[in-house]
Amino acid sequence: MESFAASSFVTTWAQHPDLKSMLLTIWLAGVASWTTVQLLRAVRFQRRVARDAKSDDPLQQQVRRLAAALGLRRGPRVLIVDAAVSPILWGCGSHAKLLFPSDLTERLDAEARATRLTHELAHFARGDH
Repeated sequence: MESFAASSFVTTWAQHPDLKSMLLTIWLAGVASWTTVQLLRAVRFQRRVARDAKSDDPLQQQVRRLAAALGLRRGPRVLIVDAAVSPILWGCGSHAKLLFPSDLTERLDAEARATRLTHELAHFARGDH
């Protein structure tokens, strides 16, 4: 047996077919707004990376050695960023870059750094970045 609230909702819904269109429009506007905000954030982040990140040859060599040990044909390009972030792969597919915080290059010893880099290379190998 339906409750009064459920049957009242069904009756209201049936009596106002424009309500469906209105709710769908509101939902689509929300999705479009959220998507726009996320795209703007990604573009702003990409610009900051392009402007501020720098290459690090010793770290790039370490990534090449680790990638070869993992059986990868090549590893991602490594960029050092002056930000308090975790190491992260940024980009799509084989064009992804490994962003590595400058403070970790100084704080971690070679073994700990290799562990962090290997973790990111595993993501790169699986393509789940």
